[in-house]
Amino acid sequence: MAINQHHVIGVFRIVSLAAVLGFSASVHAVRADDLLLTVDTKDLNGNSVEIPGKLGSRRIVVLLGFSHDHQGALDGWKQGLGLSDSQGGWLEMPVIGVGAAPIKAMILGGMRRRFDTTEARAHMAPVFTNAADLARRLRLDPREPAALVVGPTGEVFAAVSGAYAPAKATSITRALAAL
Repeated sequence: MAINQHHVIGVFRIVSLAAVLGFSASVHAVRADDLLLTVDTKDLNGNSVEIPGKLGSRRIVVLLGFSHDHQGALDGWKQGLGLSDSQGGWLEMPVIGVGAAPIKAMILGGMRRRFDTTEARAHMAPVFTNAADLARRLRLDPREPAALVVGPTGEVFAAVSGAYAPAKATSITRALAAL
């Protein structure tokens, strides 16, 4: 794909817009007796995503991708669990280990083009942090995508790594149903 001058100018405009809008994110997983996930980021619509904080009183599915090539597996999880853009109760969080604002802006711009509806963007909450560190704190393998069930205070009730499989999905659906 050839990059032309207009494309480069467009990227710099996106970078400037992201800097003005203040896109940044932080994620921490703390190991106590159980695993906890805390996230402070924004979805692709620019709305705040906080765990714990804005989940209400329910558990949600969080799909974590630690590299770009995990997208296919995350799409498999969405299909296998029957998750759709029109329903609540789930988030996709690609973990992106890039800190430079210009690169973040380019990534966010590309993601907004791919997820082009308000509903789809509401489920996509990219997180800019070190993927290996986050995976280690959650006792996950960063070479594999993961599906988690997270409660309103950040507790992780279930976590499985790898591509969707019915046996793996059982632990996710059970943790969602348990109250």
